[in-house]
Amino acid sequence: MNDQINVAIIDDGVNEKLYNTGVLKYNIEITRNLMIRERKKYDKYRSSHGTTCAAIIKKYLPYSVLSSIKILNDKCEGSVEQLSLALKLCADKEINLINLSLGSTYFDDFEILKESLEYCYKKGVIIVAAISNENTYTYPASLTNIIGVKCDKKGRIKEGKYIYIENSLDGVNIISSGSHNIKNFKGINGITNNCNSFVVPFIISEVYNMMKENIHYDLNSVKKYLKQKSSNNLLEEIDIVFKENYVSSDFQKYLRLKNNLDIPIILVNNFENSSKYNFLYELVKCFKNDKYNCVGININSNRQINIFQNNVINNYNGNIDKNLFNTIYYIYDPDIFIININNDTRYMHKIRKILEVDINILINTNVNNYSSNIVFQGEKYENIINIREKRNHKIYENVNVFVNENKYIFGLYDYLKEVLH
Repeated sequence: MNDQINVAIIDDGVNEKLYNTGVLKYNIEITRNLMIRERKKYDKYRSSHGTTCAAIIKKYLPYSVLSSIKILNDKCEGSVEQLSLALKLCADKEINLINLSLGSTYFDDFEILKESLEYCYKKGVIIVAAISNENTYTYPASLTNIIGVKCDKKGRIKEGKYIYIENSLDGVNIISSGSHNIKNFKGINGITNNCNSFVVPFIISEVYNMMKENIHYDLNSVKKYLKQKSSNNLLEEIDIVFKENYVSSDFQKYLRLKNNLDIPIILVNNFENSSKYNFLYELVKCFKNDKYNCVGININSNRQINIFQNNVINNYNGNIDKNLFNTIYYIYDPDIFIININNDTRYMHKIRKILEVDINILINTNVNNYSSNIVFQGEKYENIINIREKRNHKIYENVNVFVNENKYIFGLYDYLKEVLH
């Protein structure tokens, strides 16, 4: 039995009298200039987002002790630097469980949050975080070392139930209801809005109960517990539920209207299958280092998809079709796609039919000479960069460069930038 579980809410502050949520263990405010101070002289009856989260936690965990780290102002505005400091502060204060209803959809903010997230992970802090209300890729909710959540916008999952997703394009693990019946200090009942952020405190209560019964736990054991306790086996036609919950009604309209993706698309046809991730990973990293939001998509013959962004890999299994790429485009908001096909001509031809590919990169020892118009297996390819593998070296002949394995990517990247601009 573990009776020392500390829960912190990083938000716009908890006003403890409104829902009688009890005395706060820590009541801290981090100012815009990153000054840490005790929160004083505030209206303890005022409604706020963090206060509602506290009320939901107390509904399911009436005897829990909460802490509040206020980083948002009255307009719910804050900085990623405040969030980063709040995460480190929680770890230093020996907080076990963090309720996080906020994050960033800007890909460059990952570097600011990376150190503090790794610090929390190494300290054993479990973070439950909501994805953005637009259901786009969100830091930190979409990351693998976080329990990411969102709501069932269709309202079919009842209060107190949830479904668990093993692999998703947006990195989310949990879909549940954001609607909860809570009572204020006057005894008046109210129902919270069904939004992503109000799923977090309910899942906090589920994780809390697991931690209470297990002195030794880590993120993997927590996720395993959530999966076992989920309502997946109680729902009929679960695949349909996943599909319809994954794509909101607004996004369905987007899918119908979007014909062509208005970003550069590079298709890598890797027939050597050597270092299958390395080529894609290194090329994505080159674009990222120049502040491009580049998303790499690796497709294997078993329909397993690996998505690379900001040194993070998300895995997914599903159909390779136009909707898949439109969905990835919507979630990640990329500046450029690099799609890598490993030794499978079926997907190579299919992708060229459903997407307008700007540059084809062919990695194949059987094609020895570069040509601007190559006919491969009966299909004419244009804008070809032919990379011929030779022992531990590579040649991309149209650039007329022959360099060692560690450096050829940079020359190729420089050439790609020239072509794409």
